[in-house]
Amino acid sequence: MDVAKGSIVVRRSYSGDIYFIVAEIHDNVALLKGLFHRLQADAPLDDLIKVSDAKEQWLLERIGYAKQD
Repeated sequence: MDVAKGSIVVRRSYSGDIYFIVAEIHDNVALLKGLFHRLQADAPLDDLIKVSDAKEQWLLERIGYAKQD
């Protein structure tokens, strides 16, 4: 799964402890914003794991965001 702007990801180096949305990508480094936490971080793309589509949909429903097709 490719990580792109808007993807929901976790960081491999932190055992997937926090869900993030990819806000920007520059030079193989992603700027991340916490999905449930007021948090901003950056991480190399190879440290990120994109969540499955089903998990992404569940997370978005949980925060009350209806994704448009």
